[in-house]
Amino acid sequence: MSSPCGVDYRQLTVYTKYFTPPTFSFESARSSFLKTVEGLPPSSDQNQQFKDGVLWADCISLLEHDDVFFVTSDAAFFHKRKYEEGLAKNLLAETIGKAHHLKTFSSLGELLTDIKTQVVIDEALLIQSFMNQHGQLVDDMLQRNSFSLEDAPDLKKTLYATELPTVLYIEFTIDTPCSDLSDQGRTKAVLHLKGSGSYSVESGKYDDIRITGQELDFLLADGTTRQSANIIIGAASIVIGHRDVVHTVRYQLMEENR
Repeated sequence: MSSPCGVDYRQLTVYTKYFTPPTFSFESARSSFLKTVEGLPPSSDQNQQFKDGVLWADCISLLEHDDVFFVTSDAAFFHKRKYEEGLAKNLLAETIGKAHHLKTFSSLGELLTDIKTQVVIDEALLIQSFMNQHGQLVDDMLQRNSFSLEDAPDLKKTLYATELPTVLYIEFTIDTPCSDLSDQGRTKAVLHLKGSGSYSVESGKYDDIRITGQELDFLLADGTTRQSANIIIGAASIVIGHRDVVHTVRYQLMEENR
């Protein structure tokens, strides 16, 4: 988002528990302008950074309401322009005596590592949710090829943080051994399913579960490998009909390979 004066708040990420997007104010502009005049960080004698100064002033203002996590790799905010040296002395002084605390991070990944909590994914529920929505496609493929599912599916998943703190985006594969119902002597059959969706940490429920891949591999009696696949038609982040598109932000948290 941008203020009327063109301050781009996407340059840095400001996190508070009850986050209200800051609006451009005279106080923030004045604070930043004085830094440019005096050559103080995030400005300098050779480089006037009015926008960065406004962003910093907004962070100080937010400290009256909650703790602030300040994420930036811009060296202008740090002492001797080195992140490991901590905030520039004048900026650090502005945080002292405030009702809440400001903590700096050099990357979103560093922030997520600091604030992450353990999330337990109910794998059985994920498989059940997938089959509830796409079971007919699975059954149709099995019937066409004369196979049946066995009872030991293997689930692999990758989790992503989204713009919603209580919602994860998830990509997964389900590999399930199959039994041959014909008299053709086929062996080592495995049904490979791929999907994606959302997981609510609060409710423990899955939503918008999509199928992105469906493939059946097996060996013929003579050892020849055969494959049967369904063509899945779709486009990422596109939904036909009236529905809001969410999860425009995805940051990989973990990947399981078992």
